[in-house]
Amino acid sequence: MIVQSIPEQIEGFISGSNKYFGVDSMSRSARRRVVTARIMLVNFLIRNQGITNATISEITGLKHPLIIYYLDRHDQLIESDNVYRDTYVSYKNFLFN
Repeated sequence: MIVQSIPEQIEGFISGSNKYFGVDSMSRSARRRVVTARIMLVNFLIRNQGITNATISEITGLKHPLIIYYLDRHDQLIESDNVYRDTYVSYKNFLFN
């Protein structure tokens, strides 16, 4: 994904995600680790930072339906996958430390 001019706050979260997962979360890769990083990042930005879908789409090049899918998928995984839930909690803690 081509990242246009990124606000400093969002750039910090993208960089933190890349560091936490050891991947480029903005790449077009379909590898599980990269997709998980994107799902968690999109959820975090929208639900915890109040960033809009339109802003995320503009910055990352992700299409609006994919962003909605990521939010829905995150909700499903939080409910059904203990490893994902623990990873998400650890990820959020990492971003703020």
